Amino acid sequence: MTGSGIQRDLYLANRQRLKVPTVSAPAVDAFEQRWIEEGLNALPAADDPATHAQLMQRLATLIEQELQAPQDGASYVASSMTRDEFGILVQEFAVDGLTEAQAFYFIMPRLSLEAQMPMLRIMIDEFGSGNLKRAHTSLYLNLLNELNMPTALDYYVDRVEPACLGFVNFFFWLTLRADDASYFAGAITYLETIIPSFFECYTAACKRLGIQAHAYYSEHQHIDAFHAIEGQRLLKAMEDTGTLDAAKAWRGAQLASLITATAFDAALAKARLAHPPLRVDDYQEEGYFTAEVAGQRYRVPQFCPHRGGRLAHGYINATCKTIACPLHHSVFSLETGEQIAGPACGRLCVEPLGRSAEDGVQQ
Repeated sequence: MTGSGIQRDLYLANRQRLKVPTVSAPAVDAFEQRWIEEGLNALPAADDPATHAQLMQRLATLIEQELQAPQDGASYVASSMTRDEFGILVQEFAVDGLTEAQAFYFIMPRLSLEAQMPMLRIMIDEFGSGNLKRAHTSLYLNLLNELNMPTALDYYVDRVEPACLGFVNFFFWLTLRADDASYFAGAITYLETIIPSFFECYTAACKRLGIQAHAYYSEHQHIDAFHAIEGQRLLKAMEDTGTLDAAKAWRGAQLASLITATAFDAALAKARLAHPPLRVDDYQEEGYFTAEVAGQRYRVPQFCPHRGGRLAHGYINATCKTIACPLHHSVFSLETGEQIAGPACGRLCVEPLGRSAEDGVQQ
């Protein structure tokens, strides 16, 4: 139920919708509808809960069953996974980690004021309570940096498993296009409740492998225990305001369980195939693009030598003939490659290519 390149196309359309929620993408929207329907049809056949009380009982039973089930994959991560294999897990969930909770904004206007309050408290924590260094995305960046892995989001979009992109796309569906906010409420309550236990294998692996930037996982273990309570408050507020569909909330929780497990299994399978994780040095093999200033063309590396920001998405100053990395704002001369500002990382290997054809100059 993951698709292939279509999950990438769906993700890119969803990223556009962060800025313009009404962006139309008929082909990927049709895929999304089929994908979600397949997921819902794959859920165990059972009577849906009709009341809030029945829903809470079902959620508690689901989580208890999952905690008691054999956890071969989690055990492997905790006790046997190599550092390179762990890097693959980090890589496969980098699109989620680098965009943590950004889709949550869109659920807010779909909730009653009473239901917005617990959701707002969850979001405040996701974004570090106003401290950028503690935002969950910043914690993921620290992890990538320690593992000497690229920090540019675009680099991962093109390379991770479709199921891992599907995990991210699921939240866009929940917040933007699901026909009832109850799906989201059930899914988020399930996830916030299960993640503290699910992330135990990650924190154990970090400790065993000597990875210091484990806060992304250990912070979730701490804060999501509180978020689980907020999820329960969210469901209760929706019940009190007559906006909870218990059956759809239950299906949202089940679908979250299915999609999360599918993504984890795909990432673990990739890790165990002994593929090396992506490294910052890999950027040197990614080729070049052509930048043009006042008719003069320059051959420029695709990626910044600091931490792999995509220079093709950077800012070109035509007056100074410089290019600035969009990630950490390193500035380089297009004429000489000299670094002018930003984190020290050396020269940029640029090459003048002559005047553009439009100037009527022989190349």
